[in-house]
Amino acid sequence: MGDGARSDLWFMEETFPLVVCVAPSQWHELHVAKMTEEFERYFARGDRYALLTYAPRGASFADARIRRTIAEWANDGRVRKVSAELCVGSSTVVHDPFARAALRALTWFWKPACPQHTCAAADAGFEWCLTRLNEARVPLGRSAHELRARILASLEPR
Repeated sequence: MGDGARSDLWFMEETFPLVVCVAPSQWHELHVAKMTEEFERYFARGDRYALLTYAPRGASFADARIRRTIAEWANDGRVRKVSAELCVGSSTVVHDPFARAALRALTWFWKPACPQHTCAAADAGFEWCLTRLNEARVPLGRSAHELRARILASLEPR
């Protein structure tokens, strides 16, 4: 399941309250629909969580139309309210340094609903999310070591 092994958007269900979302190698409207559907399930659950989004190496940027659709969804008043209440923080792993810089710069113009973090490696994103969950006193349901091993093996096999 490492980089390039999947071209579709997917979520690791078994790691909740650390929600892991792996971006597709190329975004399509169906991916946006699947993403919003998955988040609606997490919202309906009503439990606090942290989000680790992983962009595989070589993944292409979403085109302007897809980015606008995602931004409109993320800026919807209900989505922002529920995200602020439930999401203790969101870390995005992007390997390309220019893309990382662009994501960081986005927060100069847009106020996210929850704390944001951008990094180059899954381990750094995992640690940041784990810290947010611990600070919010959200129980993990399993050891951090077990979560780390499961997530990192799926995202960045050695």
